[in-house]
Amino acid sequence: MAASCSSVCVPYGLSLQERSSSGRSPAGRASHLASRYPYRGTEDDFPYRGACAVDAAALFSALPGLIDPAWAEATDHQIQAVTMDFDLYHAKLPQDLVRAALKSGALRGQGEEELRTARVYGLRAWLHGHRLDQAGGLTPMDAARWDGAAHHALYVTDDSTDAELAAAARRAEQDAASRGLKLIGAGQWTAQLRADRRTAVREQLTAVRDEIAALEERLKPARKRRTVLVTRILGWEGERDTDSALGRDAVLSHTAVRTLRTALDGEEQPGRDEDEGPLSGLSR
Repeated sequence: MAASCSSVCVPYGLSLQERSSSGRSPAGRASHLASRYPYRGTEDDFPYRGACAVDAAALFSALPGLIDPAWAEATDHQIQAVTMDFDLYHAKLPQDLVRAALKSGALRGQGEEELRTARVYGLRAWLHGHRLDQAGGLTPMDAARWDGAAHHALYVTDDSTDAELAAAARRAEQDAASRGLKLIGAGQWTAQLRADRRTAVREQLTAVRDEIAALEERLKPARKRRTVLVTRILGWEGERDTDSALGRDAVLSHTAVRTLRTALDGEEQPGRDEDEGPLSGLSR
């Protein structure tokens, strides 16, 4: 399977001796890892024709158009995601870049027409280096990992507007820059802080809801006893027992007492206090 290959692409299938003698340790290690590919023994087994290992530094030097401008501001988590997801075959490279790379010999496997996929190695290190190169002499630092973030977090509340979040992010970036750091993802950090605080408020609401439900359950027997007692007093037909007076004594609205009085007169069957909302008696 011997074939010429550029300094960028090392074809899978080289012997261990050939890998070690090539002097390309990233690709050599890649070939070793590829030998443990899970499809071993099948038609998709590595190494196969048209597959090559690509060193990230050489790749982006040959094809600078592949560099995403967002990588200069990528957080550590985003760099990890790019490292896991980046694959030349699945990235659907622009065909003009592919043709130019093939024509120049910067990217090819066992043959130009046979290139099926390429694995990029050394990508994480290259991304960190690229981010550092674009930091203008400052040291990149994730906002969420910065020691000074705790102070600026005090300016973010669950009520913070988008404008206030942006202002807090700018203050944090300026503070970090004065310490020789380029704060990465400050806007995302402040937005996440607000989201976390709002989640905490919603959790409090859920706890109050559950507390009210428990109290409602405990109040059911007392409400039934209240209905019985008010109905008995209404049956006395005392002059002092007006709807308003009984309502004050029983912590009921006068309309609820009138409903019970009407039911007692035979027009309705007495029931629960339908006019009353949840825990209404507690608030009167």
